[in-house]
Amino acid sequence: MHSLILLIALVAGSQAGNVSIEAESVTKKNTADGFPLLAYETGFALLEIRIKNNSSEAFSIDLEELKVFSEKGKEIDRALPTDIAPKLVKFYTGGAAGVHGEMYSGYPRRPTQAEMNRAPTAGTPSTVGKVSASKGQEIRSLLESLELTSGSVAPGEEASGYIYLKSKKSGNKLSGGHILLNTLRADF
Repeated sequence: MHSLILLIALVAGSQAGNVSIEAESVTKKNTADGFPLLAYETGFALLEIRIKNNSSEAFSIDLEELKVFSEKGKEIDRALPTDIAPKLVKFYTGGAAGVHGEMYSGYPRRPTQAEMNRAPTAGTPSTVGKVSASKGQEIRSLLESLELTSGSVAPGEEASGYIYLKSKKSGNKLSGGHILLNTLRADF
C-alpha cells in the first residue's frame, strides 16, 4: 500500500462517532489531473483530507485549528497556494530548465509519459526568460481549487481536498504522522 490510511472518529458531544476524517499522504502518481508536480521538487508535500458527516448537525471545519505532525511528533508547517505558486512560476519561463530532462542536468531519471503530458517544457529562443503574467495566477487558482477550505459539512455530506505542507518528504516518506482538526484525529 503506497500510504497508510487510518480512520478514527473522536468527536465529543452528540456527534460522537458520527463524524469521521481520513488523511492520506499523496504521491505524485495519485495527484489530481493538472496538479503541478514540480511542487514536490520545490519543498512541498500534499495530504488529502476527507471528512464525512453522518451526524444530525453541521460539522465546522476551521483550518486555522488544523495541526499536522510528523511520525516523530514534530509539527509540520502548512503552506498556502500563495507560498507555492511563486516557487513554481520559474519553471514556466521559456528556455528555463525543462522538467523532462532537456536543458536540466539535475533531473534524476527519465520521466514517464504521464509526467511529460502534465508538465511544461523548455521554450523557443524568442521566449527565453519570459513568463506569462497570468501564469502565477493560473497556478494559484488551480492550487486553491484543490485545497480543503474552512466551512461546514452538512449532515450526510462529505468534504475533501488537499492540505499543502512545507516538507521535503512526501508520499510514503511522509507516512506515519497524524493530523488534528477540531477534535478529530487521523493518521496518515
